[in-house]
Amino acid sequence: AFIAAAPVSGHRVVAWHGNEVLHADALTPEHLGRVVGVALHAAAQGETVSVVASGEVVFNGWTFQSGQVWLGADGQLTQTPPAAGFDQVIGQALSATRLFVDIEEPVLRTYG
Repeated sequence: AFIAAAPVSGHRVVAWHGNEVLHADALTPEHLGRVVGVALHAAAQGETVSVVASGEVVFNGWTFQSGQVWLGADGQLTQTPPAAGFDQVIGQALSATRLFVDIEEPVLRTYG
């Protein structure tokens, strides 16, 4: 279990912030290389939160298509790679409500 540095929503991606975790964001450069995994439940600041860094997570609120899943904004999971920031694959959608968390190395996007 981890300690929430700020309120954490369940089934969102979290990143290290000091010795605690908060919602990861693909547009926040400080989160590059600090992604921990997917929070299993909500937690208030200072509370413990369980995080899956590798393995299957099931959540009926997801509506995935089979395929890769990336980190988006504010810890959201998305199946569209970010247009800016860094590219962080979180895992593979096995069905609409099942995600296999398998965090890949982040890729900093370059433009110009």
